[in-house]
Amino acid sequence: MSKDTCWLWSHNQFVAPQNLVLDYPSNLDLSSYIGKVPKEFLPYKNLLCEFGLRKSLSDQEIVGILHSIKKSIEGRQPPLTTSSEIKVSIEILNWLWREKKTVQDDIPVPVITKGGQFTLKPRSATVFCDVSKEGLDELQYSQEEIHVMHEEIPKASADWLNIRLLSTHILDPELVGIEQCGQFEPITMRIKNILKEYDEDSDIFKELIQNAEDAGAEACKFLMDFRVLKDAPESLIDPDMALCQGPCLWAFNNEQFTAEDWKNIVRVGSASKEDKLEKIGKFGLGFNTVYHVTDVPSILSGNSLLILDPNVTHLKKHIKHKTNPGIKLDLSLQRHFRYFPGQFGPYERIFDCNFTKQGPPAPYQGTLIKLPFRTEEEAFISEISKKVYHNDNIISFQQHLTNNSQTHLLFLKNVNTLSLQKISNNASTPPRDEEMETIFTVSKTTVSKMKIPDEAGLSKQNQAETALMKHDGKSKEVIDCSTVNIVQITSQQSGVTQVQSWLLYNCFGTR
Repeated sequence: MSKDTCWLWSHNQFVAPQNLVLDYPSNLDLSSYIGKVPKEFLPYKNLLCEFGLRKSLSDQEIVGILHSIKKSIEGRQPPLTTSSEIKVSIEILNWLWREKKTVQDDIPVPVITKGGQFTLKPRSATVFCDVSKEGLDELQYSQEEIHVMHEEIPKASADWLNIRLLSTHILDPELVGIEQCGQFEPITMRIKNILKEYDEDSDIFKELIQNAEDAGAEACKFLMDFRVLKDAPESLIDPDMALCQGPCLWAFNNEQFTAEDWKNIVRVGSASKEDKLEKIGKFGLGFNTVYHVTDVPSILSGNSLLILDPNVTHLKKHIKHKTNPGIKLDLSLQRHFRYFPGQFGPYERIFDCNFTKQGPPAPYQGTLIKLPFRTEEEAFISEISKKVYHNDNIISFQQHLTNNSQTHLLFLKNVNTLSLQKISNNASTPPRDEEMETIFTVSKTTVSKMKIPDEAGLSKQNQAETALMKHDGKSKEVIDCSTVNIVQITSQQSGVTQVQSWLLYNCFGTR
């Protein structure tokens, strides 16, 4: 008798023993696709094996079921699955995750079609839906060919199978690594050690003002934002970013980041300005002072938004390894704002930022840094700092800028305007003009310049200047020893205007 002969009675029909199995693999129910030998025939299992009965299925055969179903679907019109095919496909994928089975090939996975039915598509063309239903509905009208995985497959299975998240596909982030110089150590440990060198959070304002000066900006503005936003987690690029929706410090200057700035901002352990005499800050090294108050700084400039997460506690969905603890987003793509309105909502009307207008946003004309103050929950798991910033701490921190505000601009060549504003915790989003309180403004104007008479002392200064210019031709931009400036500092605070005049002269120390 041929092995193809259907002679064994099983589940209301005659079947060939080769189309059955003796038992299913542990924790895997394949009953909707392949039958199991009825219990009453188990005493004859040796005989049945002679007729092709399989004792069980290998991992390769189990994965092969998915390919077999996909091939069968492709011959149909329309190419849709049956309910039993969907059931067994989901069972197999979840079993692969539970048993930690490694899958090498581009296996088929069940996806939803535009008509709300199901089919199988390759893993590489599939995404796991982690955005709101509204976002999914809009995706159906997209020009991009994207297949969304069946909703009964849990995220844990999708992660094990290395299925992309829909949010990651939408964001299309550039993964950004933090480059270390010198001896290697964990990024968080390196930053923690840098904070010991810059041991005061007052250094943050100094560094941000210096960075604006080095960029050639004329204005440097700060805003203390006490709003606590309660956006739905699915409206954020990662649910853990909800921890960053509370009080924060905004820092603005009116110059865009250069390609070199983007590179230097992620360098840790090296002063990227050490060979540039015209630069006064330590962009890269000094910028890390921001980690005194935050674990997740972000920088918006032009069409790019960089979000750094050295602890990898806020962007786990998109950051897979601690060596690349940041993402850089291309904001010329309008879809970012449609899918993640909660993420970008806090930026609205902050120093002329406008993401909600129709059409792609224009490149941001300047640089906007956001520093969300560290919460108790963040401090508990942070490897950088355990310091929490409650409202009292924030107000005390603000005083570092408010105190002696008249002198911050005194020796700067580019920045001539400095200001601090505040938004209260009950302000709307976006905030209205009357909800933005100005704490102080400071401006600097040069009243007059005078040349120093050519005397013996000046000759020595000129000799020193000439010697220095042989080393770096830009040194004269730093120190001009032949001119005296009279500047006027105008400050407005608490309704009081003060004007101070200063005589400024730079010189070299000579023998």
